[in-house]
Amino acid sequence: MKNMKKIILYSLFAALFLAFFTFPVFAKSYVAASNYTLGGNEVSEKNLYAAGNSVNIFGKVNGDLAAAAGNIFISGEVLKDAAICGGTVDFRGKTGEDLRTTGGNLIINGKIGGELIAMGGSINVLSDSDIKGDVFIAGGSIIIEGNIGGDLTVFGGSVQINGGVSGDVNIKAAESLTFGEKMMIEGKLDYSAQKEAVIPSGAKIKGEVNFKRIEPKISSEKGIQGKTKGKKIGMAGIFGVFSFLWFAKLFMILVSAFVIYFALSKRIQKIVNQAISRFWTEALRGFVVMIVFPVAIIISFVSVIGAILGFAGLCFYAFFILLASALSAIVAGSFISKYIFKTSSYEVNWKTIVVGVLITQVVRVIPFVGWLISLAFFLVAFGVLLNYLYQSFRKIEA
Repeated sequence: MKNMKKIILYSLFAALFLAFFTFPVFAKSYVAASNYTLGGNEVSEKNLYAAGNSVNIFGKVNGDLAAAAGNIFISGEVLKDAAICGGTVDFRGKTGEDLRTTGGNLIINGKIGGELIAMGGSINVLSDSDIKGDVFIAGGSIIIEGNIGGDLTVFGGSVQINGGVSGDVNIKAAESLTFGEKMMIEGKLDYSAQKEAVIPSGAKIKGEVNFKRIEPKISSEKGIQGKTKGKKIGMAGIFGVFSFLWFAKLFMILVSAFVIYFALSKRIQKIVNQAISRFWTEALRGFVVMIVFPVAIIISFVSVIGAILGFAGLCFYAFFILLASALSAIVAGSFISKYIFKTSSYEVNWKTIVVGVLITQVVRVIPFVGWLISLAFFLVAFGVLLNYLYQSFRKIEA
């Protein structure tokens, strides 16, 4: 239960990098170029948000770094957090705090002052890596040879461990799991795999070892249990496909949420406070309009002129649902973050937005209860958004 709680908390921040795609319009420290390079003698005095076909960081960033590109190479120093998204990411630099990264091919061979969260197709944590905090990794092919100062949690298709871990290790390998001679675990080892892994004589595990067998899933036309050639489900491939679809959906909602956040930057805090303080009133308003508006659209299609208005209303309705979905994540994030970050009020910032988007997506997979919770926040957002537009029109008319 403890490990599951940690996995969920790590996952809440795993999609942080996606938010940086919205910064081209709004962030003052944003740079976009076909090929962007921060030279070895250059220093970025504030947070740096870089995007392009390729991004190369050789210099120093005196703040946070967010990079999104096809190819990313980092050998410089980032004083705070780094969030990186790319087709190929090669990190050989240093961070003062956490590193969060995702991509097709990830290579990590640097010094990380905090936690590491990495998700991708192929992930290699090389031997020169030194990570001070906990590590959460999910991917198809995973190789870990560096040193980890905290706990290690791994979800992957093919997993190889041949490094040092100061804390506990929890591994779930869908296809294969291999331990190397240089593996050293100070805590306990819990792992799940299709077969029990061989622990080499040179490897050291100070805590207890717990193994749980994963039964291979076989598909055959006759329903025969056992190995059927060409019918075995590739768990790593399935994981990759679902991860891509999940992140694609996550990306769209995050972009929408940040668009709303920046577009209503002067009023978003007031809107969220109203949504939370008048939760059930706004939910009722949203519920009524959700029913009445579609009926009005259907009725309008009776006449030719009405059909034009109906079509326009249908487009507006669909667009409004998208905005309400994004706003519901903002409201949920502000509400939940007050207790996670222990703030005195309901704040609205990039952290609360990311938390809200992740939590609303995770909650939706919970049968029945999750659906009701998501619907409640959606209706609240729908209602408060309508009220905001109504009040805005009233001011214009006045």
